[in-house]
Amino acid sequence: MEFGELASFLYCDLYRGMMAGNLPQRCNRCGHWFLAIGAYDTRYCTRVAPGEAKKTCRQVGPHRKEKQRNGDEFIRREYQRTYNRLKGRKHRGSISTDEWNRHVAAAQGLKARTEEGQLSDVEYQRELDKI
Repeated sequence: MEFGELASFLYCDLYRGMMAGNLPQRCNRCGHWFLAIGAYDTRYCTRVAPGEAKKTCRQVGPHRKEKQRNGDEFIRREYQRTYNRLKGRKHRGSISTDEWNRHVAAAQGLKARTEEGQLSDVEYQRELDKI
């Protein structure tokens, strides 16, 4: 191929890279553009994250997003605490997988009822502690 301008070459190179699966994406953490090579679900770049000394956006981004989502919301925080407690019991062998599934389903039901307003926060926490 022969190109009359540098811009034509760069566009051609970009399109060939996109055909090969290398897609440019914007980082959800810092906003810079990066190439998502071979992975279409990559959302964070490998640059050092803003406000961090050594950690990259890929290391920090998902944790911060989850923390923001769960942050101060009492219902989710208490559910997560109960879920982690049950998961620990299952891994130690204190409860069977069937018992774990029943307890998690009960906790999810309590969470749904509380989000709908059927249970108060105090009742919700008391019921979760019984599980």
